[in-house]
Amino acid sequence: TEVDLQSRDYLRVLLIAPPEAAAGTPTQIEVWSIEASGAPSSPEDIDLRVSAGKIRRLGGVPGVASFSFVPAGQLGPGNADRVQLTAATADGTSSATGELTIHAGPPAVLEVSLDVPRMVVGDGGIGRISVVVSDQFGNVLPADGVRITADNRPLSIQLTGNGAAAEVEAPAVWGGRDRMSIEATLGAARSVVDLP
Repeated sequence: TEVDLQSRDYLRVLLIAPPEAAAGTPTQIEVWSIEASGAPSSPEDIDLRVSAGKIRRLGGVPGVASFSFVPAGQLGPGNADRVQLTAATADGTSSATGELTIHAGPPAVLEVSLDVPRMVVGDGGIGRISVVVSDQFGNVLPADGVRITADNRPLSIQLTGNGAAAEVEAPAVWGGRDRMSIEATLGAARSVVDLP
């Protein structure tokens, strides 16, 4: 009977990263590594590469290197990108891979548009309001939860393929104001448009 007493290669690099990150937002990633001898690797001897975005070494302690990863702000079609991560020892003898899903950030901009230039008191006209929600980099987000008001009166909202819509009727009688205030809110994002 023959017994192979040669040591086996074992995983010496461990990649610790969240499964997802917001576009343009710094995310911390750690790489743990040991040398073939079992001693902790020097943080300077641990590398991290990404398929997209920017990576910056933050420092570390023996056996652990810390990095800051900033994904691109603009996302591709579908508003989600995948970034490949590759952590390795500096000599390339051991490595680990992972993947991060990059999604749009929180709502930051509400773009309100109106299909009429003005409303005429007493004519029974209806104006259509459209709201498109995006993060700080212009990535379009679902409009679930958006609130639209006309002069502080909540309007009935319909979700559309790229935002939300509501209708507002012209006032039946003049209330002493020259303009109607249309406001859209979602989380901390807010936009106000005056309709003459």
